[in-house]
Amino acid sequence: IEDELITKLAVGGEIIKEYDESEYPEAPTGLYYHDSQKKLYIHDEEEEVIYMTSLTGKNAGTFEEFDADAENVTRFIMTDEGVYYIKNVNKDHGELCFNGKEVASDVYNVARVSDSDTIYYSTDYSSKDGSYSVWQLGGKKDQLIGEDVRAFDGAADGTALMLIDYSSKRGEGELVYFDGKNSRTISSDVNGFLVRSGSTRMY
Repeated sequence: IEDELITKLAVGGEIIKEYDESEYPEAPTGLYYHDSQKKLYIHDEEEEVIYMTSLTGKNAGTFEEFDADAENVTRFIMTDEGVYYIKNVNKDHGELCFNGKEVASDVYNVARVSDSDTIYYSTDYSSKDGSYSVWQLGGKKDQLIGEDVRAFDGAADGTALMLIDYSSKRGEGELVYFDGKNSRTISSDVNGFLVRSGSTRMY
């Protein structure tokens, strides 16, 4: 007789649900907890599905399909509005999704600045020189704020610093400042810059 595998889900030391093998994702490779929304997300790499369950209410612990087409999931980011993640990653690039819906393609990385609503993501990553393009996620339309970027630092106030057009031979590039609306070069022949307090660096 084979032993039956029982999985238990507990919150604050209290068991809210027990599962047999048929009720729980077969091959969970990532578990992500959304504290403010009291939700748990599980990525099943074998089934290529993201499941979600609330941890409160009458349906607490009951998993539902959140994204039924999710292979190679990376960078799961929680915000008050929901979750961002990159899925279907192939050769370093994938689809950036928000709450199960694609919002950008050919995405290499995504970052949230501190606890703000500011989200940046990078595309067009080159493994040859490590350069990429940087976008700021917008409500109706995303804004391209930098191309051929080698270093990026974004702050919660919506401003950013970037080192672009970097020459490995000279060890220098241009320092660009994004004021929340427009980007402008503020210095040339720059080797690097210091990360600002409370900001987020994206590679």
